[in-house]
Amino acid sequence: MKRILFISLFWLLLCPLGCGSDHGPDSLEEISTPNGPVRSSPSIQAVPRDEAWTWVTVDGTRCGQNPEATGLVVNKAARDPEGLLIFMTGGGACWNQLTCESGILAGYIDGFGPPDWAAIAASAAEAGHFGYFDRHIAANPFRNHDMVFVPYCTGDMHTGDTVATYADGHRMFHVGYRNYGLFLDRIVEAFPEPGHVILAGSSAGGYGAIWNYDRTQSAFGATPVYLYADSAVPFGPDTMTDRLQQLWLQAWKHDRNTPPDCGNACGDGRFDSVFRFDLERHPAGRFALDSSVADSVVRSMLSFGFPGLLPLTIPESRFMEGLAEVADDLRQVSNARVFYVDGTFERLGRLDWVNYRTWHVFWKTMPGNPRIRVSGAPNADLAQWLGDFVEGNAEWADFVPTVISNQSGTCSNLFPAAAPLQRSVAPSDPVRSIPP
Repeated sequence: MKRILFISLFWLLLCPLGCGSDHGPDSLEEISTPNGPVRSSPSIQAVPRDEAWTWVTVDGTRCGQNPEATGLVVNKAARDPEGLLIFMTGGGACWNQLTCESGILAGYIDGFGPPDWAAIAASAAEAGHFGYFDRHIAANPFRNHDMVFVPYCTGDMHTGDTVATYADGHRMFHVGYRNYGLFLDRIVEAFPEPGHVILAGSSAGGYGAIWNYDRTQSAFGATPVYLYADSAVPFGPDTMTDRLQQLWLQAWKHDRNTPPDCGNACGDGRFDSVFRFDLERHPAGRFALDSSVADSVVRSMLSFGFPGLLPLTIPESRFMEGLAEVADDLRQVSNARVFYVDGTFERLGRLDWVNYRTWHVFWKTMPGNPRIRVSGAPNADLAQWLGDFVEGNAEWADFVPTVISNQSGTCSNLFPAAAPLQRSVAPSDPVRSIPP
């Protein structure tokens, strides 16, 4: 049975009465779930600065097939937070009767609540680490940040605000964009002036972070917001095809939820169009993309844009070419970098080997964790790369393999070596447009 991440009520005493809101420590509750206890608070403001995860229900939100409100999970630094990390979680997508009713391609559409968070916490406890949420890892660039975990349960990559009715009359609430707006209101109210904000996400959550970046920066005003999209590269139409984008657009109607000032440039509902706007609109921002060179999960999702493609995954060569195209485009701007990794990695203390090159970077590598050793890519220190990203260091540059392996041999010179890019531009500096 999985070990449980227990919450000590002793730490509640560390919170001064009120914690900056009308709710004091007496308003905190412990919810019993099949996966272990979860601490709950009526507001983010009432969450103590004790580095313990706390569930906060957000009224008005819902999941795809469950009207019950979902919420946020908050962890506040004990003192003097360096910034705020907002993490939008992933979990696939769905866009028709088959993909939504089966529940195979989209996670948590039946609801995300305290028991689901307890299961995640239990898995982290069993693994002995919690990746970038782990404050005990010295190399973790977010260890001294306040942290907010944003669930995903709407099948629309956090972009929708519509109710779809599929062939059998089945209704699916694709309301991820609406949910995030309600979350964002709560977050800004509780953290009005953080030093900076890292808007991060993995897989579908990474695409959600791209989609919601502009509104997040607008909500925080003068506070800089930096984007980290893990395993969520905004590919061009040769890789993330127009056919696939249209399938999503018909279901999620997310072209209604593009940045207000993007206009016709974002009218196609493409993630690369919104990302291009983010770069041009916010030259003082920083934008970090990572991917393994043959991510099997993303390749499977992209395969739905290629009719009749079997098996349901795009070729590694097409995926790699798409990564190269994005890297080449981003060399024309000075506030975005990519981190692509080939090779395998070994999780020390366990007997299994996991293919680094075919899985999501964030969750499978847990960079900075001493239990992880990367083989085949000895310089692949994602924690250091993200540290440079957060700090805006001049050392922050593209990390791309010049030779990568595949099942049939090697692909050489796919990512030609490039001179390190300059650090993030100043607000007054122009940013060249990425070619359409």
